[in-house]
Amino acid sequence: GCDGDCNAEGPGVTGTVNVPAYSGWNFHPQGMCWDGAQQRLVLAIQGNHPLYFIDPATGQQTGSLQANLQHMTSVACAEDHFIIADYTGNGGGQDMHRLTRGGAKSNHGNEQVAYGGYPLTFVGDQLVRANHSTSYDWRSLRQLRFTPAGSPNDIRSTVDTGIGEGIADLCYDGQNIWALAYRHNQNDPAIRLYRLNAQGAQLSQHDLGNCQGA
Repeated sequence: GCDGDCNAEGPGVTGTVNVPAYSGWNFHPQGMCWDGAQQRLVLAIQGNHPLYFIDPATGQQTGSLQANLQHMTSVACAEDHFIIADYTGNGGGQDMHRLTRGGAKSNHGNEQVAYGGYPLTFVGDQLVRANHSTSYDWRSLRQLRFTPAGSPNDIRSTVDTGIGEGIADLCYDGQNIWALAYRHNQNDPAIRLYRLNAQGAQLSQHDLGNCQGA
């Protein structure tokens, strides 16, 4: 998560943990957000899986919450709910869902255009999400769209981040937005983060080596 480990000089790696991973689906981005209210990581895994709650100190699963969605690709944590991006219906299905901590689910906005979902995060009282995808390839996701958190149809600004690889995931540390560079080829394990200001302008690039996972 971005909580505390990301700073003006760049992200600091304080340790590593193993978290659940699942295979068998056709599109690899899987979302994560930091649940500040409960001090835990929240994972959105593709397939008919719930949201998983992870203790960041151990990597162990501490609970879950059923979302009943087939192709989740991103999750954003709010104080009393989660916003999930999903592409079950591709361009004809609901793009975003609001899930309360009690498990009540509703549509969030009326967008039904993202063929493969998109990354999203909260920045203060704003919901920030990438431009919609048109295929299972996220290399075209280079823009950020800013809306009030509770009014996702009201796009106030759209910013081109200049991230050429595309954006795989987003998080906000209270000062900066961090964007994970998209890797379409599973044989490319390089991890790259971009630091953006709260308005989406690119400030710096950070290469963190290679992913060691399978």
